[in-house]
Amino acid sequence: GAAVKDGRVYIGDADGRFHCLDAATGKPLWAIATDAEINACANFYQDKVLVGSQDGSLTCLTAADGKPVWKYQIDDMVQSSPTIVEHFVFLAGCDSQLHVIDLDTGKAVNKLDIGGPTGNAAAVAGDQLFFGSQSNIVLGVDWKKPAIAWEFKSDGRKSPYQSSAAVVDGSVILGGRD
Repeated sequence: GAAVKDGRVYIGDADGRFHCLDAATGKPLWAIATDAEINACANFYQDKVLVGSQDGSLTCLTAADGKPVWKYQIDDMVQSSPTIVEHFVFLAGCDSQLHVIDLDTGKAVNKLDIGGPTGNAAAVAGDQLFFGSQSNIVLGVDWKKPAIAWEFKSDGRKSPYQSSAAVVDGSVILGGRD
């Protein structure tokens, strides 16, 4: 998916390139290459843009020119859009871990085993993150500890959750493959 900020469109492609285009004209402004497909939306922090790739990387770039600021690597694909709260980015990956990364340094400040892979962006409400997994579970995570606060698994459910969560009026909403 595409992300838009300050008159620019940021979008990845199946060849692993991440592009910045002028939103009014479509003119290419800059691009960088990763080693695998990019299928998640980028997100923004201050004057930076963050993009995940199926090569297992989350890369922080200067939005104006695409210059690398830092790169965080996991042991499996990154298919989810990065979720940002305060100066942290949350990356729930196909490596079955929730990574809490300091946006200023690019270093992990915490990791949490989430019991299965996910390619879904997390929704946030206060100190809790919410997302579904390929293991057919919906998780509520206290991101400040980090610890799993609760999990929901429906009896008989055989299909994974593959949509990003949303929080509305105190309820967590997400769709599954079924």
